[in-house]
Order: sequence, then structure tokens, then C-alpha cells
Amino acid sequence: MTIDIRDKKFSLIELIMSVEDSSVLDAIEREINRINEKNLDQRSVFPDLEEAVQPIRSNVTLEDIDQEQDYIPFDYQEFRTLADEVGLEEPIEELLEALGD
Repeated sequence: MTIDIRDKKFSLIELIMSVEDSSVLDAIEREINRINEKNLDQRSVFPDLEEAVQPIRSNVTLEDIDQEQDYIPFDYQEFRTLADEVGLEEPIEELLEALGD
């Protein structure tokens, strides 16, 4: 169930407007400030989705993407040499099972 945030804000405003005790209003203000400070601290650790996601560009070629990624293809022969040096004899299933332990 989605709650319209605007309606929620107006409900809170109405609720606050009904409070007549100054000390209660002070407590509400302190709590709102505390929550806002906490949210600001979390935002520095977890940036907003809009800040994290880059917009999609149009008219981009695969070559453009390749250059921007600065990707260097992996040399298969070098990989085989390194893999042979490791010298694993067990079947891949046993190795994967050992990782789960």
C-alpha cells in the first residue's frame, strides 16, 4: 500500500497544529532535528539513487564504451600458464563444495 507523502505531511502538520503545549512542540522539534541529522549522516554513506545512477547517453558506439572502460583483454595463454602453476587436481564440483563449508 503506497501512502501519498503529501497527504502524510499535511496530516503531520494538522497534528502539530493541534498541540497547545510549548514543551511538547519543543520535543517534536528536537526529534525532527535529530532525525534529519541522522538522515544526513546516512546520505553521506548511501548516496541517493539519482546521484548514483548515470543517465543513458544516446548515439554511443561500442567503440566509445570500450575506450571509456579502458578494458585490456585477458591473455588466455597467460591465464593457462597461471592456472597450470596452481596445480589443482580436484574436480570443480569438489572445489565449489569446499567453498560452501
